[in-house]
Amino acid sequence: MYKIYTKKLFVPFWYAPKIMLIMRLTTVLLIATILQVSAAGFAQKIYLSRTNAPLKTIIKELRGQSGYDFLYTDDLLAKAKPVNIKAVNMDFQDVLKHIFKNQPLTYSVNSKTIVISEKENTFMDKIINYFRAIDVTGKVVDEKGAPMVGATVKVKGNPKTTTTDQNGSFVLTDVEENAVLEITYVGFKTVSINAATSLGIIRMEMAEAGLQEVEIVNTGYQTIQQTKMTGSVTTIGAEEISKRNSTNILQNLEGVVPGLVQTRLRTTIRGLSSIANDMRGILYVVDGLPIEGNIQQINPYDIESVSVLKDAAAAAIYGARASNGVIVITTKKAKEVGRTVLEASSNITVTEKPDYSYRQWMTPSQQVDYEGNYYRWFFNGGGQGGPVYADPANFFENNYIKTSAFVTPVGYGFYQLKRGQINLEYLQIIGLFY
Repeated sequence: MYKIYTKKLFVPFWYAPKIMLIMRLTTVLLIATILQVSAAGFAQKIYLSRTNAPLKTIIKELRGQSGYDFLYTDDLLAKAKPVNIKAVNMDFQDVLKHIFKNQPLTYSVNSKTIVISEKENTFMDKIINYFRAIDVTGKVVDEKGAPMVGATVKVKGNPKTTTTDQNGSFVLTDVEENAVLEITYVGFKTVSINAATSLGIIRMEMAEAGLQEVEIVNTGYQTIQQTKMTGSVTTIGAEEISKRNSTNILQNLEGVVPGLVQTRLRTTIRGLSSIANDMRGILYVVDGLPIEGNIQQINPYDIESVSVLKDAAAAAIYGARASNGVIVITTKKAKEVGRTVLEASSNITVTEKPDYSYRQWMTPSQQVDYEGNYYRWFFNGGGQGGPVYADPANFFENNYIKTSAFVTPVGYGFYQLKRGQINLEYLQIIGLFY
């Protein structure tokens, strides 16, 4: 048995060509499969239409449609030019070639990742750029024509920068012909201009500084800027109040003022902080005067602003009575003296007709038929398994009519028939049959 095993240890030499052929076919199939997978990735169809869009926006769109990841830095994309593209069922690879055409950037594909890098100029490109480079000169002045000393002049997307001299003049050497210059100065609007050999006089305009809105809080005793308040306060204006369609001012504040909770029993701000039952309410101040009445009767459209003081800082103004919070209301006043202003407002509420079909209520005709059957049985003396009434008319009169109990028209019609006040024909006219 050992001899038989050793004889079959090696493959006969005439099997070697077949094995080599199988290995070659396997290699060819693997290579074809890899190329097909790679081609399938680039053969994805892209639908994209943009005009003067930043390259970063285009990349974000391509990432979502193709599934490829893009590796880049924001400083690198800042050098890119705007992209114009209209791709309808275009291959992904063709889209990449289009968006990176005439860009100072290039890309390389590594598996499912596209790496973006800065394009290196060839020797010929450097020679061409050298001869295309120009020296830019110009003069920067303000709106009145006075020279601006120290204004910054830089090439967009390039670290090359200079400043203007005492005459407002500047010189930038070796600037690309299609470059864009940015001129900045404190307090003036930034000016962007295409590079040229002589820019002449560049006039800069003053930048309009917008004033920030200062929010004023009315504490009842004084009006103060909210930034100077030491406590927690929320101020709601008339515009915000008018957005809620409710005549109850507290309902308008609920959901708008943090910490204010309204229940069926009481309204609280940040819960209760008093043991005494008569000190658990909120202090209401209207036009500087504390009130004890019902604040819900105040017309929300007469309110200019509402300030809600929430913490212990309010106690420094109003004492222990303010321990559960203070609501300060300022009503509207005349804005122009000697001029009559009439304001009108209205609210229209449209709601869907309620559907009571799920309750399975009777229709009016069904109810009339039901009552007719009942009172027909009742005024005939009852019985037939139910109570017997010897004198149903007197029973109905004593227990319903004289006690002011609710009597339906159907029941009263049968009562009148029993008393002889109407005849059967009249009862039949109104749809009842005896």
